[in-house]
Amino acid sequence: TAVVAPWAEARSGDRLRARGAVEFRLLGPANIDSLEQTADPRTIQPHTTRIQDAWIGTHGDWVDITLGADRIHWGMADGFSVVDRINPWDLTDPTRFEQRLSVPMAHVVLHRGAIQIDLVAVPFFQPAALPSTSVDITATASDLFDAEATGAGEMQIGTLETRLATPERQLQSSTLGTRMRWMTPWVDLELSYSQGPDTMPQVDGDLSLVGFQTNQDRVDIAVPMRYPHIGVAGMALRAE
Repeated sequence: TAVVAPWAEARSGDRLRARGAVEFRLLGPANIDSLEQTADPRTIQPHTTRIQDAWIGTHGDWVDITLGADRIHWGMADGFSVVDRINPWDLTDPTRFEQRLSVPMAHVVLHRGAIQIDLVAVPFFQPAALPSTSVDITATASDLFDAEATGAGEMQIGTLETRLATPERQLQSSTLGTRMRWMTPWVDLELSYSQGPDTMPQVDGDLSLVGFQTNQDRVDIAVPMRYPHIGVAGMALRAE
């Protein structure tokens, strides 16, 4: 994989700042199985384009405001933090759990002395990016069900299909968060709360039978999934 990530940054005095960054990835040689695939430019030359930064911000004596596509980190752990859920996971490389996607947001930081208060609003839902691989990351139906235990007998369990329900584009699907941080030379204390749709889907409801074929003794199974609305309260403490 070849990666090119150009960026540009501009400043106007000490108060105004803007930044833009884009990442281009060339994903290697094409994997073509049919003549029809040669008509798809994405198949001939697999590539991705991803916005890393596209924001403008102001800095004041006691308040900072940032608007645009950005990434922020909450928590004090290096890499993974359970309270760091403003930005969706970027699991394109499944070995790097610290990677996050940029999302459009409004970020206000109030600061005075050792106290800092963050207010964040993400108006649009963005799911996590899962690994791009030809290997099926979900279990097969035969792995999940035992014919002897279910009484299926000679019935063959075929494919396992996921039916994903995504949040609607409305105010209830936005992510909101606030954080208070107290920083001194000896202690760093952080209290945070965020709520909104989880960026990783979860199973929601009962399995259903699809494509039932009695003449072939075969049945396919569908699993309903959705992005649940959750709230996360957290505390992080680091002392020296």
